Amino acid sequence: MKKTILILIFIFSILIIFSNEIQQPIKKLKQLNTIKGKPPTRTRPVPEYEFLIEPADLITTFYDYMPGSYNGIPICIQPEISQPGGYEAGGVYIVFHAKETSESNRKTYCTYIDSGGYIGEVTLITENIWNGYPGIDIDPVTADPFVAWHQNDGSYYDVFLSYNIFHFIGETEIWRDPFVVIDNPTTIINPDDEFIWPIVQIGPSPIVGKRRVYVLGRNASPYPMWFSENALLAYADFDSSDLDNMSSLDWTYTTIPRMDEWANEEPAILPFYTFKVSDDGKVAVIGNLISWDEFYDDHIFILINDNYAEGDFEFYSEEYRFDIEPPSPEYPDELYFTFSNCKNFNAIFTDNDTKIKFTGSMGLFGEIEDETFYFPKFTYPKEFIFDVNTHEFSLFDLYPQDDNPEEIFIPFEGEEPVLGWPIYFYDDNTAFHENYFKIVKNEEKNWLAAVWSDGLKAKLANEQEPGYEDWLEIPEIAICISNNNGETWSEPIFLNSLETPELEGMIPCYIYPGDLIEDIGNEHGKLHLFFLDDYSYGSSIQGFGLQNGGMLKYAALDIDFGYDAAVDENEICSSELVLTSFPNPFSSETRISFNVTQNSRFVTLEIYNIKGQCVREFEIRNDKLEMNEVMWNGKDNYGKLLSSGIYFIKLKSDKNEVSKKITLFR
Repeated sequence: MKKTILILIFIFSILIIFSNEIQQPIKKLKQLNTIKGKPPTRTRPVPEYEFLIEPADLITTFYDYMPGSYNGIPICIQPEISQPGGYEAGGVYIVFHAKETSESNRKTYCTYIDSGGYIGEVTLITENIWNGYPGIDIDPVTADPFVAWHQNDGSYYDVFLSYNIFHFIGETEIWRDPFVVIDNPTTIINPDDEFIWPIVQIGPSPIVGKRRVYVLGRNASPYPMWFSENALLAYADFDSSDLDNMSSLDWTYTTIPRMDEWANEEPAILPFYTFKVSDDGKVAVIGNLISWDEFYDDHIFILINDNYAEGDFEFYSEEYRFDIEPPSPEYPDELYFTFSNCKNFNAIFTDNDTKIKFTGSMGLFGEIEDETFYFPKFTYPKEFIFDVNTHEFSLFDLYPQDDNPEEIFIPFEGEEPVLGWPIYFYDDNTAFHENYFKIVKNEEKNWLAAVWSDGLKAKLANEQEPGYEDWLEIPEIAICISNNNGETWSEPIFLNSLETPELEGMIPCYIYPGDLIEDIGNEHGKLHLFFLDDYSYGSSIQGFGLQNGGMLKYAALDIDFGYDAAVDENEICSSELVLTSFPNPFSSETRISFNVTQNSRFVTLEIYNIKGQCVREFEIRNDKLEMNEVMWNGKDNYGKLLSSGIYFIKLKSDKNEVSKKITLFR
């Protein structure tokens, strides 16, 4: 897999002040960008929405790239009441970095929007020294925010932390003086390790009456030769009295052995990952793996600990490569989907902490002899799920969807291929840096929102595709919502400067939603948004556009979560037959359930491959109307293991038949 791929040259030392802050691509593929196609057609409901707060200016910045955390949410909503004082809270903290002039240092700032929607002043919370990429989380008891960022001392970056003691007087003015949480370089694993890009999480503590704050830093140093970004985890327990005393807290440091092993492979295994803590003490690192070792190439993985990060992290992974049949001779014989430009994302726990989810993208690849090819315009946003109880991975398409959203969307089933590009900027080579996918929730209401930038129309315009001339510098904010915890998803809400009056004249990019979808009654939710309105299309940090700055903005949407959800796509019905399968995709076995709603003498269940050949057949006499089920282990009629790919289940009676697509991966 992936033979003779061109390796990019890696940076082995800090050449300029922020050179090792920009995450480095690990490999470059030959691109096939000539195949024509069409944008997706909307087939599901689009929720109604309106702006509760139109985009409002926060601060000018001349650093036009990722103003917040790579893999966290920089906009957090307080609980309604701050304890123990009982002060009214319910406001919104936004932390970000900015350069106020083209010559100034990049610094970390904070602003606060109160529960009435009043936007406060932007406050500098760091020294006048080069720093940024802040992470934030809010204590669910005191409503106090904890903010961490990395800061350069001239040779290495250290991670600093501060917190605002909102609970002290119910105001936002008092911040603890910043202190070092991660003092680089560290020698815990290797000399000169430099853990930066902090993610902050607050969860329960094993000590009664306290909470535990976690700061995870990712290694920016290539060791021994390749970037791997293994993690250093710092954690400390606290209560309100610790914060009253402006304590720097008592920190414990640990690493995750499996990730340390990846860092010391030659070449290294590179995880793209995020970090999340549950309400019941689970601690998880989740994402996808890229390496030169075939065992780990194109894998989804999770490292999870159920004891407040103390003790072992259990490791689970699956290869997420889905082989598909080439639709015509212009495609390589070996064609498949796997992770593509899936790097900057967060994660959430849902379903009472029994599932963890993140959103990202998968793209189309092909193999021709010893070369791997990448099809940029065949990239699509997905939701990835890990079941904590069964240890199974699954995925849902966000846009576009197959008839069954639990199945991989195949773009070749119509007359013209369906294209996708959930990337802010049109350039293929910078997509490694310009992807970002965020997912947020309201656990009580079973609401989810998935947010990304969609650049397909801008990409087609820049490729001079007729009909898209007006979209040359027009990226879109894309928002999919679910009102049933992800069982179904809406069509995206698209916001852009051509069709959304509130965004007229803007270039919105680097979109971050608030970490909580607020319930505002009548099945309507308030979704907070933080983004950059860039004054020139493309990040000058990445070598595109003018270095003329932009305006950081805040807005809020009222979204109707009571929209009519799509038909339950987990269930395919005819007038007579019902057919379901779970899990789908599957790796070892799947449960195929079916019933017959009218009297029929015989029912036959058959499995077909994508070439239309029957590979497995079950014959079942239908004596009852209740649900029947069989387990399929991915083997054919002769007990031979079938290869990864798309298969079709066909349920036949003497009166009717129905089929369902299913994905097997090894």
